[in-house]
Amino acid sequence: AEYMGIFTTREMNFYIGLWLIALSMICIQKVAECKFGPFGTEQPNPKYRPSMKHPMPISTFWGANNRPYPTNAWWENLILNKGEETLNAFPYIYKAKADKVCFTFPTQVESKENIFSLYTDEWCVILPDSTDHKILRYDELSVTLRYQLKDSIATYPIVQGSPFVVTQYERVKPEIRTIATITQVIDEDGKIYKPEDNPILAPSSKVIVFMNNTRKWVVYFDKKIPIKVTSQSLSGVITYSGAMKLAVLDKQETSEIFDQYRNTFAIGVDLDYSVADVSAKIIYNWVVSGKGKLLMMALPHHVDAFERSKKVDGINYRTIRGVMTAIEGETWEFTEYLQQYLWDAPRPIDPDKLPAIKKALEEDYKYVPSDKDPYFFGIQIGRLAKLTLIADEIGDTEKASYMRSVLMKQMEAWIEGTNKDHLVYDSTYGGIVSSDGLANEQNDFGNGYYNDHHFQYGYHIFAIAVIGRKNPEFVENYKEPILTYVRDFANPSKEDKFFTITRMKDWFGWHSYASGLFEFTDGRNQESTSEAVMAYYSLVLLGHVMKHTELEKLGKLLLDREIRATKK
Repeated sequence: AEYMGIFTTREMNFYIGLWLIALSMICIQKVAECKFGPFGTEQPNPKYRPSMKHPMPISTFWGANNRPYPTNAWWENLILNKGEETLNAFPYIYKAKADKVCFTFPTQVESKENIFSLYTDEWCVILPDSTDHKILRYDELSVTLRYQLKDSIATYPIVQGSPFVVTQYERVKPEIRTIATITQVIDEDGKIYKPEDNPILAPSSKVIVFMNNTRKWVVYFDKKIPIKVTSQSLSGVITYSGAMKLAVLDKQETSEIFDQYRNTFAIGVDLDYSVADVSAKIIYNWVVSGKGKLLMMALPHHVDAFERSKKVDGINYRTIRGVMTAIEGETWEFTEYLQQYLWDAPRPIDPDKLPAIKKALEEDYKYVPSDKDPYFFGIQIGRLAKLTLIADEIGDTEKASYMRSVLMKQMEAWIEGTNKDHLVYDSTYGGIVSSDGLANEQNDFGNGYYNDHHFQYGYHIFAIAVIGRKNPEFVENYKEPILTYVRDFANPSKEDKFFTITRMKDWFGWHSYASGLFEFTDGRNQESTSEAVMAYYSLVLLGHVMKHTELEKLGKLLLDREIRATKK
């Protein structure tokens, strides 16, 4: 009674999220698997979702890439405004600028109130003749930048988990600069050079750089080249074609471990996932350049979920998300046992509490949502849907039926697009956005610019699922527009050309990002893990009432990833 009468719906969903997180401690057996096709391949029906163009033009930084565009990717800052804000590709933080790409192995700054990663331009790869840079390609775990120089090209594959910061040159004199001071450089033959002597090193394919901030970095080239050293730079004396790779020697006394893996680096990933009734399998097939063994770095939640892996001792990077572990191999495979979340709590109602619950329900069941925007309406319709489930739980069919009739009337307006702030299909980026949000980026918490879609639409889907539990014909009648909610933030297939893949999900961090087409100094953000958990839980319920096995299983996978990341 106190739960429903005192807590706000946002608090209520926080506790639902905690309940789901607690339940995830249970393990169940694994059975046969299935993969995912698209939930639709046509543009949303204009009867329900009329098409509109987005007022924010497509940035030239997108290059030759086409719709649907990722709007919440971990690297989204690259295409916003000047494209110069940070992106976190663990273990490093990067900034792409007009004539250079800068990066750091960040220091963790801690206080009683918070912890944050401190960014500095620790190193910058200098491209003084740069005339243009664009995104060459991207996938779930990588983004590659291409810089057009006057007579040459440089590309940067930025890959989550790569211990190497890589630049691939075509006919360029390499140059890197630091804001620190270089105290000495050792070449691959062990010869020591002091920057104050302004030396030009004998041709070398490897150097170790010592800095006054106590850092050490190893720098590799594909072939031996002469290198000029100053107190703040290394530069190639001749034109070079090939890769330059830098790795921080955080706790390592020597570069011997990195030397074994210097010839191979990741440039992307082929992500694959499948779900059985009670288990999920996720596979990272790293796309590599070079010949030899691949070294990558895993976060703690990866290590916990590996089906098998080959750990490499001696390299551990401390990051804001935990200590990263070195892993050898071009394939990462994870197996997870999924929880069977549906309608009921894991324990029955305490009989002593039942009278109070009935009394509270009597006071609350005639509640009618009144807000008009997709978020506050979503909170309110989610509250009414939860009250309906409470009525189901205690066997009050009359009140449950009444509340479902209100749910249907309210959701029909949003599904059919007859409400004032109706939903439309954005034909520029590819997504479902609110009309008011499209008109002003600050409206609806930035919905028109792709903020918070899983939060907002998750509530709508929850309400639809609660309706469908007892009125499946409602869901069947509106199947196509209902699935546009799902396609917007949880499309699992590249065969759907109208919506990006799992819009909000970070497939390396395994949590979601709420921020859309808004630049953030720290990269991306997610302010409410409990609402993200609630959104994916709602997909499970909707898939169940629709008898849509793939949707239910996808919901379980996304939910399980969100919970594991939240706990870690």
